[in-house]
Amino acid sequence: QAAAMALALMAMGPFVVECNRARWTTYWDDLKPALAAARPQGLAELAFPDGSYFAGHVVAAGNPIDPAVGAFLPDAFDALPATGRPTYLAVLVTPGNSPGWREHWAGALARWGYAEAAQGRQGALFRKSGDIR
Repeated sequence: QAAAMALALMAMGPFVVECNRARWTTYWDDLKPALAAARPQGLAELAFPDGSYFAGHVVAAGNPIDPAVGAFLPDAFDALPATGRPTYLAVLVTPGNSPGWREHWAGALARWGYAEAAQGRQGALFRKSGDIR
């Protein structure tokens, strides 16, 4: 019976998330104009290893509005050649999750060649340093 309950919860998880996505993306309302402006120029979202595709941050960044917006785990992003990295990289966190994200990812963002272009309450948008205006 416990196994059936666990299976039911796992099967319902994506549906529950889907029903709540619009409400969950309000965390990044202050960044949405910058994200929308960045999409046509090349935008990706840094996915945290403890998150998933069904999280609201991917939707807030623009997918499925623009399916070219992808989510990359840090190792996958690290493996991309510098010339293959998008112009913009969004780092979107949920309240209470990763409160020290900026300090934690500062080294990787600098190594990847990104500098902050827009800051929000729950994340930031980064642009390739050579492209900063």
